[in-house]
Amino acid sequence: MKIKRISVRKILDSAGEWTIEAKLTLDNGLEGIASVPSGISEGRWEAKTVPTKQAIKEIKEVISPAVVSRKFKGQKELDGILRNLSCGANASLPVSLAFCRAAKTLTYPQKIISPKLLILIFEGAKHGNKDLSIQEFMIAVSNVEEGREGYRKIKLFLERKGLLSTVGAEGGFSPPGVSDEEILRILKEVLGEKQPLALDIAACHRGKQNFDYQKLIENHPIILLEDPYPDNKWTNWTNLTGKIGKKVLLVGDDLTATLPERIKEAVRRKAVGGVVIKPDQRKTLTEVLEAIEVAKKNNLRIVISHRGRETNETFIADLAVAVQADYVKFGAPVRGERVAKYNRLLEILREY
Repeated sequence: MKIKRISVRKILDSAGEWTIEAKLTLDNGLEGIASVPSGISEGRWEAKTVPTKQAIKEIKEVISPAVVSRKFKGQKELDGILRNLSCGANASLPVSLAFCRAAKTLTYPQKIISPKLLILIFEGAKHGNKDLSIQEFMIAVSNVEEGREGYRKIKLFLERKGLLSTVGAEGGFSPPGVSDEEILRILKEVLGEKQPLALDIAACHRGKQNFDYQKLIENHPIILLEDPYPDNKWTNWTNLTGKIGKKVLLVGDDLTATLPERIKEAVRRKAVGGVVIKPDQRKTLTEVLEAIEVAKKNNLRIVISHRGRETNETFIADLAVAVQADYVKFGAPVRGERVAKYNRLLEILREY
């Protein structure tokens, strides 16, 4: 496969900020287009990004001269070059994903299995109203319809109670003047005591407030906790996994950052039961797949996730199905950039 040309343009993300969209054309005429999101709360272990203007310049002046008119046997060969170039992750990743689309290097397993969905219902901290210190309150469901119905029930409840039903960065409700514990009570009252819940604590980004996690899971049907501690508190992670890890899935996001070395360290320390995978935390698709492979070899659960500042890019839906992820996080079933991913998942499941 020979790359004929690469073009790039800036597009708006869901926060109204500029980001990158790359278009890659092979010499056989096949094309791939990909864009990259970014995080509202970014971890220190993520691959470094550069300003959008600089990323565009890097694609035009560094990446294109290195790969255009060159033949590649596959994804790994291209990504090997991209990894070694001194470019921002937001310059190299869209080229890597666009090549994947054009060359069709991502394949589905013979038997398609839908991941479970972590549907965002409420959000706070950096993503919404600061009265909520927990970043994401999610429900774990088996299909889109179940998630949509749960979201709708909560919306109707808020409206009946005279609470604001406007949404945060990822489409979750974020009513002011309501505490974390009150949100948990609302979820239980509206959706039932047995509705499985998942919480993203985002401990690296929420100050010094601590939670009694054992008490939390005793009082609520929580099946997953993401980032309950900061990314440097290994002892806390290990101790909590030892205490509640058989009942609740502890998942690392900022802790592991889609980085194989961090995932291996988390395994060595028995700190997690699963990892969040965010493609934009790395420079290339190959690096993302390497992180997933390390996690799977160590029997960790896989959660494929969106970002706070998203585009209409749907690649993570394809990735989740291709690697047989256990869960996906696309946000709430509203807002176009989130809905695009749910619709792509529905399309894949219908076609295959």
